[in-house]
Amino acid sequence: MSYRYSVGNFVLSKDELLKTQKEEYETILCLSITKWIHLNWGDDGLKRFFRRIFLALKPGGVFILEPQAWPSYAKKKKMTETTYRNFYKIEFKPHDFKRFLLKDVGFSTCEVIGTPVNQSKGFRRQLLMFKKLNRRPADAQIAQSIELNHKDSSSQSSLESSNPPASLHCLEHKEATKWKDRQWKEDKTNL
Repeated sequence: MSYRYSVGNFVLSKDELLKTQKEEYETILCLSITKWIHLNWGDDGLKRFFRRIFLALKPGGVFILEPQAWPSYAKKKKMTETTYRNFYKIEFKPHDFKRFLLKDVGFSTCEVIGTPVNQSKGFRRQLLMFKKLNRRPADAQIAQSIELNHKDSSSQSSLESSNPPASLHCLEHKEATKWKDRQWKEDKTNL
């Protein structure tokens, strides 16, 4: 197994460039940077960033996310003219990230893997692990088609029920492990 560590600007300038992204990583870490991407590139930039991460992961890949809390944004909004302007345009808040990554981007599961212990309260943020299904591209297209058909036939009220499907929220570690085991068995039988 080889390891490659890359540092750089992962935010593309426009959505059309997403189609050039190749599946090349098994794991992507996003620690303490969502606020900075959000303040510098706004809602569209952060959503594009999340979509690119999904596309950059190989099937079965893992995305580790440490989102920063919304109140921390206000403290840094005046850093530049751009951050100040973007702060007041933000509608896509950190509490929306999980749902967006699961429902809109396409990650199959989300698991809370822990909250680091730190002297600074601001760094005690949950670490979330999102997984990309271990499927071939044709399977993903079929699944997307099925999901779109399901969306058309289901009502909005079922989406907002008190018991959302497991794939629409982060599971605690024990529940997520059970769900992942079932998912792994299903993926294995579908090969």
